Amino acid sequence: TTLFRSVIVNEEMIQSASKRTYDTNNGKMHDITLALSPEGGDRLWKYSKGRVGTQLLFVADGIPIAAPRISHELSETTLDVRQLPDETLVNQAVDLINKARKK
Repeated sequence: TTLFRSVIVNEEMIQSASKRTYDTNNGKMHDITLALSPEGGDRLWKYSKGRVGTQLLFVADGIPIAAPRISHELSETTLDVRQLPDETLVNQAVDLINKARKK
């Protein structure tokens, strides 16, 4: 296993963030959808190619929010981070991203 650290998409490549909340058998869960710039989408696609099964680390303001596993080649300009249990972290991440884009 190789430990690989690099920034694939940064805040300048994220155009907006939104959240969706839903009920499950394990309580409420939350998804974050990130709308990426064309450059962000391209970088994510290039990174995910051939890396199915590996994980990404989603960090907002230095706080790890999620570490989703890549289940398929990520070729869209949106990225869904799914099944997050902590609503406070989700809200903070979405607010932080959207406030940064308004500056």
